[in-house]
Amino acid sequence: MYIQNKSDSKATNLSKIGRVILIDSNNKMVLNHLLNLENGSAYSDFLIPSDIKTGTYKLIGYTRWMENYGNLGVYESDIYILNPFNTKIDFKKSSNQIQNQTFHKNRQLHSGIELKLSKDQFAPRTKGVLTINGIEAESLNRVSVSIRQKDNSTLNVSKNVNSIRDNNSKINFSFKNSPEYRGRTFSGRILDSSGNRANERYKIFYSVPGRTDQFRVFQSEEDGSFNFQIASPIDYSEIFLTAASRNLNNPMITLDTLKYNFEGVERGQLDFSALNPKTLRDKAIHIQIENYFKEVKKDSILPVKPRPIFYGNNPIIYNLDDYTRFETMDETFTEIIQFVSFRSKRKSPRLVIQDYSAQNTLEGIPLVLLDGQPINAHEKIFNLDPETVSEIRIVRDKYFYGPSFYQGVVDIRSKGTPEVVFPLQNSYKVQPAELQKLYFHPNYETSENSNVPDFRYQLLWIPELENSKIEFYTSDITGNFDIRLEGFDENGKFFSVSKSFEVVE
Repeated sequence: MYIQNKSDSKATNLSKIGRVILIDSNNKMVLNHLLNLENGSAYSDFLIPSDIKTGTYKLIGYTRWMENYGNLGVYESDIYILNPFNTKIDFKKSSNQIQNQTFHKNRQLHSGIELKLSKDQFAPRTKGVLTINGIEAESLNRVSVSIRQKDNSTLNVSKNVNSIRDNNSKINFSFKNSPEYRGRTFSGRILDSSGNRANERYKIFYSVPGRTDQFRVFQSEEDGSFNFQIASPIDYSEIFLTAASRNLNNPMITLDTLKYNFEGVERGQLDFSALNPKTLRDKAIHIQIENYFKEVKKDSILPVKPRPIFYGNNPIIYNLDDYTRFETMDETFTEIIQFVSFRSKRKSPRLVIQDYSAQNTLEGIPLVLLDGQPINAHEKIFNLDPETVSEIRIVRDKYFYGPSFYQGVVDIRSKGTPEVVFPLQNSYKVQPAELQKLYFHPNYETSENSNVPDFRYQLLWIPELENSKIEFYTSDITGNFDIRLEGFDENGKFFSVSKSFEVVE
């Protein structure tokens, strides 16, 4: 996915989240992916389910901001999926012929780019070296390369890209969504226990079970509505949202849903007569063999960079396994944790912290976290079993976070699931963003995969180039292969350059 500014065709950072959906002929969503855009680009992949129906599908790419323009600027492409495992195919039956062309108003051959191959003919399971000349180093991350077998029965799909820049009609802009400039947007409203709108400002605590690094504090508007963005990549599926107010007990939070209008999407027709029965049968067999050996051909998931803890790198850290274990948290804080203690133990226990500037205990309320969850009722910590706690981190300074002020931070880490039960009504399911991958490529200079069948039709796919010299290995599949280099140059112009070679026994 490449996101560009309509005025100069350059990559834009206006949106940090891209959305890719696949819909069937009934406008039913088959998949929905969220991508983390970096410098206006992202990549991912999706698995075609084994029970999917044969038919015409539509791949749509867009951002939250692009919805304000309707269908203008939204990428659409037909995908024809034929499932030979659950469909009886009549190759003599012909429907409307698919146009044998690819269309893009910015598509052009780039005369300054040259593809050099180590040779034009290869044997199965041999190494090839591809050298790319004519691309500036800073533009490589907006260029992809694909090496795939040419297939005489492949249907050339017509790709139509609606572009605001190329459309001469009047642009009907209707503001619905703000751009996700910093990250994933969460919006909604706070309601009282009766389901009515709550009319005052609230603190909203955003937290993730077991992830202290994801804790955030936001503030709603005066009518109880809120709209905030999470900048760090979302690689988890559950969040907790808690609203705090002096005047409202047990407030409820409702999240807005983002829906795209699929109406009016046109599709082509699948022509079975253009397919080669023998080629299709061979591919069906090879797919099953490849799936059987998928465990030894796994893609590598690139880890998400950890976000620094919001309170900095200088807390006082107590690993409780380094100390004598006590039976209660009260004794643990009294005997081990300096400058922190419980007050009002008989009525309503609360933790207090001594400030650096005055060794006397202050009356300010600290921020207390248990596995990343904010704890307002300190009696839950008072009644916690110390054996379940592995570590306690203390920040003694006055701490300002968003709209909140705290007299220090008490960050408690458990060994597993804590005994404290968090309210289920504060739990919300979220869709993780697709993780980046390093795609599997065999190396036949070693004996690691020598005994594993290799029926790859796609020899190589690198969605973001890092250098201009690429090594790849052919598979057991023979025939003609196509190298396709696509992307955008330093001026934002789209290009597509191809080169062919042959694999023979």
